[in-house]
Formats: sequence, C-alpha cells, structure tokens
Amino acid sequence: FATLFLTSLSAYADLKVGFVQEMNKDYKGAAETYERIKKDYPKSSEARDIERYIVKATNLAKAG
Repeated sequence: FATLFLTSLSAYADLKVGFVQEMNKDYKGAAETYERIKKDYPKSSEARDIERYIVKATNLAKAG
C-alpha cells in the first residue's frame, strides 16, 4: 500500500511540475516531464490521460 501511495503521489507531483512548466512557457520541459510520467508511472491515474498533455506541450514547443 505504501509503495502504491508514494508512486501515485510522485506521479501527481510530476504532473503539477509539468503544469507549472507550461505556465512558465517551458513547453519542452513540460513535455519531458509528461514523458517521464508515462515511462515511470504507467499504471497511475495521472498516466491515463498523459498522452494529450504530451501532444499539447510538444506542439507548443514546436510553435515556440
């Protein structure tokens, strides 16, 4: 249970980091953070919709 809780908390914290990066217009950093969630926490609830955040941040980074 503790491991699951910490994994979920870490994924949640990383998602919030990605949001802050987007607010600061660090879209490349946000995309990398979202990719890390996808890779490191694939079964977390945060990873469920992570692909849309990856696409959004990647597109904004390209539009630069």
